[in-house]
Amino acid sequence: MPITICLQRTAIDRAEARINDQPLTSFEPAALLVDQPLFSQRPVPSDPLAYGRRLFAALGGDTLRAMLAALPRAPHHDSLIAIETDDPELAAIPWEYLHDGDEYLIFTYLFVREVPNAPLPAPPDPALPWRLVVMGSDPLVQEVRDPETGLFAGYAPLPRLKVVQELDLLRDDLARQTPPAPIRWQRIAPTRQALIDDLVTTEPILFHYTGHGDVENGKPVLCFDDGTGCMDPRPVADLAADLRGGTYFAFLNACRTADSREPGANLALALVRHGIPAVLGMQYQVLDEAAAHVARTFYRGLAAGQHPAQALYRARLQLKNQLRSEPREWAVPVLYLARGYVWQVQRPALNEPLPPLEPPAPNTAQLRAPDPASGRFVGRDRELLDLARLFINEQRRIVTIRGAGGMGKTALVNALAHRLRFHFRDGIVAISLFLPGENVPLRAATVRRSLADLLGIQHPAFDRPDAADEQELVLAEALRSRPRLLLIWDNYETVLWRLGREESDPRSAPFDEGQRAEAAAVQRLVRLLADKGVHLLFTTRQSPVGLAGEAFYPPAEQGHQLGGLAPRDSVSLLRNRVGQRVPSPEFLEQLAAAVGHNPLALELAAARWAKSHDDEATFITNLRDELSKASDPSAQMYQQSSLEINVRLSLNALPADLRADLLALTIIANPLIVPQHGAVIWGLEDETRWFTEQAHTRLELLNQASLLQGQGYDEQRNRASAYSMQPVIAGVLARLAQGADLGAARARYARWADQLVTRAYSKESGIDTDAEVAALTHFFLADIAAAVPYLPPEQRGWAAWRAAWVFERLGQPAQAEQSIGLAETTASETEDQKLLSRVYHQQATLLVTRGDLDGALRLYEQALAIQERLGDVQGQSATLHSYGLTCW
Repeated sequence: MPITICLQRTAIDRAEARINDQPLTSFEPAALLVDQPLFSQRPVPSDPLAYGRRLFAALGGDTLRAMLAALPRAPHHDSLIAIETDDPELAAIPWEYLHDGDEYLIFTYLFVREVPNAPLPAPPDPALPWRLVVMGSDPLVQEVRDPETGLFAGYAPLPRLKVVQELDLLRDDLARQTPPAPIRWQRIAPTRQALIDDLVTTEPILFHYTGHGDVENGKPVLCFDDGTGCMDPRPVADLAADLRGGTYFAFLNACRTADSREPGANLALALVRHGIPAVLGMQYQVLDEAAAHVARTFYRGLAAGQHPAQALYRARLQLKNQLRSEPREWAVPVLYLARGYVWQVQRPALNEPLPPLEPPAPNTAQLRAPDPASGRFVGRDRELLDLARLFINEQRRIVTIRGAGGMGKTALVNALAHRLRFHFRDGIVAISLFLPGENVPLRAATVRRSLADLLGIQHPAFDRPDAADEQELVLAEALRSRPRLLLIWDNYETVLWRLGREESDPRSAPFDEGQRAEAAAVQRLVRLLADKGVHLLFTTRQSPVGLAGEAFYPPAEQGHQLGGLAPRDSVSLLRNRVGQRVPSPEFLEQLAAAVGHNPLALELAAARWAKSHDDEATFITNLRDELSKASDPSAQMYQQSSLEINVRLSLNALPADLRADLLALTIIANPLIVPQHGAVIWGLEDETRWFTEQAHTRLELLNQASLLQGQGYDEQRNRASAYSMQPVIAGVLARLAQGADLGAARARYARWADQLVTRAYSKESGIDTDAEVAALTHFFLADIAAAVPYLPPEQRGWAAWRAAWVFERLGQPAQAEQSIGLAETTASETEDQKLLSRVYHQQATLLVTRGDLDGALRLYEQALAIQERLGDVQGQSATLHSYGLTCW
């Protein structure tokens, strides 16, 4: 039978332990609180093993050992040991360290705290599933008050937590369980408002909180978010009022939620007293690396029908496994139960997992920005707070962030998107207008199609490149039907440059009328969306987009231009990137100041320092000398930005062969560079295969130099899975590449693209018969479009003709039209009549899909005339067949 050890005070300085109303022993509580492993008042915390033995002796030693001998071993339900007390000081003693000389009791028996005289809820309907309501709170800052006046004095940053990553892992693990877990997942905003509004359900609630916990003025608080990123500490009375009535269990995965230092600050104990019958809290700080594993194991146990004490036993074993050399951490979780509470197993009839309830994750893949949870995004707390308040507090619909290249606008909007997830419940979608490669044109039709794909819109208008007006209306209506959606336009200077609204690089070729028309079409779409009330967020270099109601960030008092990082954050970024070298704080401060706290320049400088053999003084002196040339009219680098100079310095620090490799990558038109690209461009091949592993090694070296940006992560190989090039770096490298001989690289790129098209076109193993080939070809479409024009004319025309068919089949009609146009031009140049007949046939087929049957018939007739002159029986047969189908 389970054992309940009742603790009660007998005097100011004495307490008694009783079992079945029989005295077991008496002890001095203060002595057990003063010298303990967690919050010790001595210089060196107590050893957990020695302390555990002291606790065991305080509870009777051999007498207790004899009673425990009659218990079965965990996880048997009757192995339960309950420490019962309502005295905050006695509850503050970390009894979970109890050690009988052989083992900690928590690894031999089930171990809980029991709270007498706590209210008990009525049991839930067992046919209903649990609703696991989860909240991840990671506020950016907390308000600071003047200690004398109590007035607001500013903000202090808070340490970042991996709450999103932890909750995503937990959600995915529950979804994979077989049989389906009797748990419905619901993620809510980390705000008090959400806690009040979103707990209205008939299903019994399990509440899971991960984030910051604290103690204010001796009272426990959970550190919620006000919705914009500012901490909103909520006391136990608020939390209890929100949870009481439908919540049967709370998991408080936050520091000091079952505090063992301040007896009055035990949030878990207080919640049980307020009517939440089971609460799991933490006596001390929570280590991020173990928190997700503990929660996953615990909920697996609950889903399997275990009692919370049994689930905690398994989770504690996992904690021990994760932190084998840290016995102090093993006792941190504490489970409080109301006395008399009987845990009920929910048994709903389920054939498949219950779908999760949560806003969609932001779709920001096109930004190619670092995941905010990865730790690579540093600082910008105040900017994130300001921008969130523009949308949430000021109800702005259109916001434009302006700043020089390399200032981190893209990373900033990506981090903001993840923080605004609960405000924009219809989703957040990002489209990038960055055009990698050599002279890749802006195509409004491609922009519209890309936006439709991101929004999941399927409409026949997008199969007709000439249906621009209809496509715009479809997009506008689809977005208007999602009033809580945010659309992010990154690198919008691409449009403004072509419109002449913003000065582009004077060393770049001027834009022609065709590109101005394409930019005007994108601007027209944006204006239409703004008129329809769509929420829009832009990043540009200097100029506003020019929309009614547009708000600019930073505001006028900050110069309308995003500045560098805060000095503290600059030093933090540098310290994280300098590798094995240990620089002085003074050096890091000087280096950050020298590059103007520009995030990209900091990354580049840190990567150079990590590989450099210079001492600190030499490195800083050389950097300052180079930067000074930007303001020296006699220097070659006069009027170049400090960032551009840093890019050149990083390029020059590379070995000559790697420097040439990087310049060659500038011809790649795909925004995501994979090892296959490197092998092709660099000619790493033999007669039968590409040496992608060698290419991957070189790409990773460029990533380590911060000249490429890693995308995805291969844990097994400890390297990025793919790579991208930051627009500013791409621009600098493109100018430098103009003096390089890239003819051989272009030729290899073109031949490879031709091979891709030929395989995709194959009737036996092409995109119509092999899904893997179709997916791979779709990924490389940007490369095909850019590389086919590099082919010699005698190959280019036929490759472009086949590519047009591939583009059409893979849902890119605008690019198909461009490709068939290239094929027609090449056929005329080379006087290849057979190709021209095939081109007319393909153009006719495209017109059929667009509904222009008369135009299609005329082109079929032109193709037949050529085929008849050439005696092309096979071509005639195919064209006559298509002609007949069109007439019919």
